[in-house]
Amino acid sequence: MTDTLHWNDQGQPISNHFDDIYFSTENGLAETNYVFLQQNNLQQRFSNLSENSVFTIAETGFGTGLNFLACCALWEQTAPKTAQLHFVSTEKYPLTKHTIAQAATLWPELQTHTSSLLKVYPNTIPLNQTIRSTEQADYYRFQVTPTIYLSLLIGDATLGLKQLLARTLLETETPDILPAETQNPKSTSYETDSRQWRGVDAWFLDGFAPSKNPDMWTPELFATIKKLSYIKTTIATFTAAGVVKRGLLSEGFTLKKVPGYGKKREMLTAEYPQQSAQKNTPTHQNLTNEAGITPSPQKIKTTQRLSTWALINNYQTVPTGTKIAIIGGGLAGSHTAHALAKKGYQITLFEKADTLAAGASGNAQGIVYGKLSASGDPLGEMNRYSLRYAQSFYSDYWRRDSKHPTTNNKEDKNNIDAGNACGVLQLSLTEKIQQAHRKIANEVVNDTDNLRHVSAEEASLIANTRIDYHALYFPKLGWINPPKLCEWLIQHPNISIVSHTEITELQQHGTQWRLHTRSTENDNSSTQIFDAVVIANAYDATQFTQTNTLPVKQIRGQVSHYPSTDIPEQLNTVVCGKAYIAPASQGMHCLGASFNLHNDNPALDPVDHQHNIHNIAQQTPDIIDRYDYIPTNDDIKQKTAKLDGRASFRCVTPDYLPIVGAVPIDAELHTRFGALRKNGRQTINIAGSYYPRLYINIGHGSRGLAYTPLCSEILANLIQGSPPPIPQYLIQKLSPARFTIRDMIRTP
Repeated sequence: MTDTLHWNDQGQPISNHFDDIYFSTENGLAETNYVFLQQNNLQQRFSNLSENSVFTIAETGFGTGLNFLACCALWEQTAPKTAQLHFVSTEKYPLTKHTIAQAATLWPELQTHTSSLLKVYPNTIPLNQTIRSTEQADYYRFQVTPTIYLSLLIGDATLGLKQLLARTLLETETPDILPAETQNPKSTSYETDSRQWRGVDAWFLDGFAPSKNPDMWTPELFATIKKLSYIKTTIATFTAAGVVKRGLLSEGFTLKKVPGYGKKREMLTAEYPQQSAQKNTPTHQNLTNEAGITPSPQKIKTTQRLSTWALINNYQTVPTGTKIAIIGGGLAGSHTAHALAKKGYQITLFEKADTLAAGASGNAQGIVYGKLSASGDPLGEMNRYSLRYAQSFYSDYWRRDSKHPTTNNKEDKNNIDAGNACGVLQLSLTEKIQQAHRKIANEVVNDTDNLRHVSAEEASLIANTRIDYHALYFPKLGWINPPKLCEWLIQHPNISIVSHTEITELQQHGTQWRLHTRSTENDNSSTQIFDAVVIANAYDATQFTQTNTLPVKQIRGQVSHYPSTDIPEQLNTVVCGKAYIAPASQGMHCLGASFNLHNDNPALDPVDHQHNIHNIAQQTPDIIDRYDYIPTNDDIKQKTAKLDGRASFRCVTPDYLPIVGAVPIDAELHTRFGALRKNGRQTINIAGSYYPRLYINIGHGSRGLAYTPLCSEILANLIQGSPPPIPQYLIQKLSPARFTIRDMIRTP
């Protein structure tokens, strides 16, 4: 999928695939400044931004990254220090890091920004062979600087941009609950588009010339551009080709020809003149009237069906600087506080215990890993995107640890207590798992820098102990101490912590929320008012009227603390299978965790210690003697009595996907979508109903460290109105409304 190129005599890259230049042979940087920055009036627009505001640029054709780098330079020179730039770019044939670095040597004045990009850009962006290139694109999100975000959509430009739309395909059936005058008797398919975020402020229509790359410049591309555009969006493009002029005019853009750069006679600029380029706030009424559904002669191909019930009625952003309450001080709450504080919100984090991470997030060692799939199912894709995002996010946390080991000295490694990117081995315990793991490594991730399938011999060398199984090896993942992570996450001037405080009730108060609080120290009660609320207190979310129907359950898990002094060998990496064992920290290994659905006892159970140790003994036989601990031993209590550990309760959903998004008004969903009880396959052409400014982030199960960074960024982007960090179809799979809809379909 990576483009092949050659370099001309001037050291400039030429695409072999398109037989075209990436930028002007006269002066690529000067061309970018003139065509895209000046013609979109970005210097003035950046200067006029207010503190904590958001500006979004979208581009077709990332290429060498020149436009992005030039934009970064202008942004840092002119924009307010706390404003945030989101740069979204499509690329069908991504270049390698080495090629981008070589091209960037032509622009030494951009060296600082080039270094920031190369720090986060992968060595290669491989092809995910489970994603059909004619139906989907892959998605990467990078934080290049504290205020600049880059989203790369890898694949066809139109398909990539469509993943930013919370769209749905509407079938021919019309439900009886809609008014007769809104029903469409014809057998016509429609595509409903709704961004559910703020939209694009400026477009760079780049990429190779229409004569060289006609497949990109299609009517559908221009229609998608219109649907993604914000109020008064502007467009600049180097070309004045007829296909571009006709495409923009057909979508209502006002065009202007201006002199081109250098020897080029002319180029185009455009602006969408209407008050809003798209109705971005579909209400509870029929979307045909509210969202401008346009008849289409045929269905648009998509691998994922998106649903109108997941669309937030009257979607609006929450202004930055407003006060947001977060309920729950575990991983979900701390990550959410961190993500929102960075975007300029004033955060109050409520925790009923005396410390953060007092519940399921409180283990001494947690593993950053997930369960990948070769089938492309939503759960597997959520794990893939979560691991990609978590690996990038935690790299700063792991790097900041001054005790990060640089040698194999056992004493140094035992002193690490915050975490370590020591790598993770996920064992292929059966032949079936081994085949799946090999396919995941070679076709799904297809990136040996971040994942590879290794033999038992190589796994043994990596772990520094005997491993009898093949394994997936994640060299850049590892373990983290969750309580220390939470403390690190809340170190921001916009975050205030209120401990020993339980939230007993949530009441809507106009456009705000009143929180009823109770002190867990002296039982005193009070109320506080906030502009928005995020529920992040795991299973305890079911105590609130607004969320008491969510079908989450608690599953007990116990970890065992096994003294590292009892182990003759030094484990170098995390090993996961039926259980996990992490390298020693503070003189002990964490083993775990058990899975007890019907046990609600918080006390340590010797039997669970026994099972943890037995599972690890099977996976790493030279670490713990498997014959020393067998389930049938009569002296279980005696052998495990000396072991410490910790028991807590995971919050798990029926489909094992987390619950992230706006909180639905359950009764109104039943009214609007009640017809699904009679026919669950019909399409009901109305948006869902959600509480204004009430959100939730729970249900991460045993994947808390992997899921919560991405889930919190999804929620923060939704609140702020910035581009989503993953495709919209997958975000809809996380909607808390999904359970109400499923129940109606299954229960006539």
